[in-house]
Amino acid sequence: MCPSGRESSSLSRGTIIFMTFSHIFSKSYLFDPTPPSESRLYLYLIVFFGVLILLTVFNIFSKGLDKEIRKKQLYCYPTIGILGFIYLFARHEELLWLGSRLTLVIILLGFFIWVVYITVFSIRHIPKKNKNEKAQNRYEKYLPKRK
Repeated sequence: MCPSGRESSSLSRGTIIFMTFSHIFSKSYLFDPTPPSESRLYLYLIVFFGVLILLTVFNIFSKGLDKEIRKKQLYCYPTIGILGFIYLFARHEELLWLGSRLTLVIILLGFFIWVVYITVFSIRHIPKKNKNEKAQNRYEKYLPKRK
């Protein structure tokens, strides 16, 4: 019973639909060309893609990271952020295939691969750079000073 005294259906109160991984990765679910546009997922995706755009702005003005790593991040964050907002627009307008769940999976998979690449690069690059800087400093220490 609702506070007004009338009974409400379970759909109007919001039911929880449990999904399994087999349902999420099924062909009919992923390849649906026009999935429903109303979803609570929009808010989370807007925040996620907005944070990527903000990370781009902060990365431009930050001087703490190595230039090569920042350059790789400056390609990753805005690209995924803009593609994500294009996806959200296409999903809201119910455009065929561009607003499908498969497009979101491809965007998120691309982001994941890109972040792994940047992480592996930074793990390999930073120790080499530190080693080269130490060797260069040790070499320059014994060079004659300019007068």
